[in-house]
Amino acid sequence: MKKTLMTLALGIMIGAVAMIAVPAYGAVKQYVLTAFGSPVLVNGVAYKDANNPILSYNGRTYLPLAKIGDLLNVNYKWNAELKRLEIGDLSAPTSSQGTGGDYKGHKDSEDASILIAKINNNPPPPKLSEGWISKSLLSKIENVYTDDDKQSKEIVFYKDFSTIPPKEAFRLQVPDDWFESESGEITSNGIRVLRYSKSNYFNIADLKAAKLIT
Repeated sequence: MKKTLMTLALGIMIGAVAMIAVPAYGAVKQYVLTAFGSPVLVNGVAYKDANNPILSYNGRTYLPLAKIGDLLNVNYKWNAELKRLEIGDLSAPTSSQGTGGDYKGHKDSEDASILIAKINNNPPPPKLSEGWISKSLLSKIENVYTDDDKQSKEIVFYKDFSTIPPKEAFRLQVPDDWFESESGEITSNGIRVLRYSKSNYFNIADLKAAKLIT
């Protein structure tokens, strides 16, 4: 199972998060990685595994997901039915109609950014339990996708996927340097947005008020 996961998931980022939900119409991207030459210690123990090497890409360091799970006791699995990789609390309901948890039956731990922050001893990202939802969880829970239109400096929301390309539902204007910023906070068209590690978190109450979610 772990070998299969290694094929499905190249690695989990150490130092920054790039968990981006990609709609079905997104293009497939390929990346060229190189071996990471510096020592990596996990709880004081040097990581050494020739079969599962640590790799680098564009200044970021990647460790195979299966090894992250083994070393840090993090649960992970490939959900064949939903065709997705699940990390963290696997007992959390996958349906937005579930009960309990932090938001519609879903828990804070479903945001992989929380795990990354813990690994790197960084401040945690905004949480579902605090009224914020990440781009990836917005697509997972509400089936609402967002895209960064860097040319027009807008965040574009999509809800209707009956056509290709899908129909736009909403746009948020952002500052010129927003997409390059590590952190920040804005209110655009009545929706509050937090920037964390170059990823957007949206205020749940504001999304409901804008009728983007229910």
